[in-house]
Amino acid sequence: MVPAAVVPLPALPLTPNGKVDRSRLPEPPRLRPDAPATPVAAVTRGSAAEVVREIWQEVLRLDDIGPDEDLFDLGGHSLTITAIAARIRKRLGVEVPLDVFFDTPTLTGVSDAVDGLQQTAADSAAVRKSGDE
Repeated sequence: MVPAAVVPLPALPLTPNGKVDRSRLPEPPRLRPDAPATPVAAVTRGSAAEVVREIWQEVLRLDDIGPDEDLFDLGGHSLTITAIAARIRKRLGVEVPLDVFFDTPTLTGVSDAVDGLQQTAADSAAVRKSGDE
């Protein structure tokens, strides 16, 4: 077994009985040692891409996700895809088909798909509204 993260400490926090006090252990860092050397591109505030990036960071527990990194290389799998899709639906109001994550598994690819779905929904709403008048 290989640990996911190693956090050096000067000493382990102990309980009065001399056992390791796990509640006082620090959280492991969320940064990856193999993170991309180039800085992560800025995302437009309030855009779908920003929200999708935040969702990926929450679900994958990473802070430094680049726009062209592969979801599966970051540790994603079918359960994380389901969690990401559910959060996108809740926050952005669009249903992302799960095959989008397999066809375009990058942050940019999924964000573009979300933008397209939002545009389609807006166009459909405009057509329905003009039909009501």
